[in-house]
Amino acid sequence: MARNLRLRHDILRRLRGTLDTYHERDGCEAGVAPFVEVETPTLTRATPEGARDYLVPSRVSPGSWFALPQSPQLFKQMLMVGGMERYYQVARCYRDEDLRSDRQPEFTQLDVELSFATQDDVMDVGEALLCATFEAAGREAPPRPFARMTFEQAMERYGSDKPDMRYTGLVSYDVTAAVKGRGFKLFDESKEVRCMVVEEGKSISNSKLKAPKGAVAAEAVAAGAGGLLFTRVCGGGEALEQGPAPAREALEADDGAGLKALLSALGSPADGSLLLFFCGPPAQNSKCVDRVRRYLASSELGLLDGDAASEAAVLWVTDFPLVEYDEELGRSVALHHPFTCPNMDDWATKSSANLEDVRSQAYDLVLNGVEVGGGSIRIHREEMQREMLAALGFTDAEMEEQFGFLLESLRDYGAPPHGGLAMGVDRLVAIMGGCDSIRSVIAFPKTAQASDIFVGAPGPADPKQLTELKLISKHE
Repeated sequence: MARNLRLRHDILRRLRGTLDTYHERDGCEAGVAPFVEVETPTLTRATPEGARDYLVPSRVSPGSWFALPQSPQLFKQMLMVGGMERYYQVARCYRDEDLRSDRQPEFTQLDVELSFATQDDVMDVGEALLCATFEAAGREAPPRPFARMTFEQAMERYGSDKPDMRYTGLVSYDVTAAVKGRGFKLFDESKEVRCMVVEEGKSISNSKLKAPKGAVAAEAVAAGAGGLLFTRVCGGGEALEQGPAPAREALEADDGAGLKALLSALGSPADGSLLLFFCGPPAQNSKCVDRVRRYLASSELGLLDGDAASEAAVLWVTDFPLVEYDEELGRSVALHHPFTCPNMDDWATKSSANLEDVRSQAYDLVLNGVEVGGGSIRIHREEMQREMLAALGFTDAEMEEQFGFLLESLRDYGAPPHGGLAMGVDRLVAIMGGCDSIRSVIAFPKTAQASDIFVGAPGPADPKQLTELKLISKHE
């Protein structure tokens, strides 16, 4: 723990130094404002979307509550309105959510915001910060510029918006057009058919591919699939063998028209390649592809053995959807947050029917399959912000109640075009320190029950304090 805390100190010192001197770097335009570290309030108000808030009662305003911030999002945007052109903060954030190895109720992020910035400008800052993190940990920084991939490409190829690119194989392809209508019922009735090519698949036995006992098939079933359909390429890359005979026969009918279309869609896989098919709705297929891909890499193919595990594969994922449909709420919700600027071409042709097809100007930074940072270009005009909130189901009254200060600032004072990002300090330090959990890099971390066993928190409060807060009657 002491080693990890020293590493954390070294990384934070290097991150601050990188931002403090960023305006002095080679190639920087003259007159660019330096970054300024600004602390924003910890006692604030509840946010309308996201995780549950931690609430703090107000003694001087009985019945009213503060909320601990889930992020400084709106404060940093207000700083942009106020003329603080470049801001950063090592911010303490709080979320009342179920815990796991990479979550804590209180966590630290490096928050950055820039005025008059493009997406490329923000990404350049993010890349400088990640490289500084590697250098502080005594590791070689990854080469710049970092690779980029759209959200759509990541989901189709790897089933995840944070794919681990230490192994670039195990790619899936949408082969719906190639296999549908060939007479095989499962293909014909599926909304989407995706196929993963496993070039090293000879080492994986058929028994592992058959449900319910096969280990590989079990991963697909755990992700929601009914089973796992497979076959293998043979005949010099021009035929199929093994797997369900009806599927092969349907593809080989009509002089092999379906087979040729399939192999062409897969980029002509090599002889001996294993083909895994995922048949179902796109969201389910993505979950299956992601889970099976990770399992194959770590448990069957040894792609993360030895030095491969310590390699650094960095990727920007861009063009996220602006919104997603929440089945429980029965409406669209912001995928990132309601202040993310949409892709302007998509926004110009939007309608309530295709809102989920609108892309955003949001981006995530992924390191070895872990999201270590993310951000977006923000909405900086009042009318667009109102349109966005209305599209998410907010009434005019709700907009004024929850975001009146932001709308007033955008209307009366104006905001420059701006954008930013936040990087997860705890996750970065854990990765650099080779730790499996962020608890190993946090002083006095909380348990899985969100409690502090060192001081016994949370604990009961003095009845006198509760009375002062008007939480209990003095007669109780």
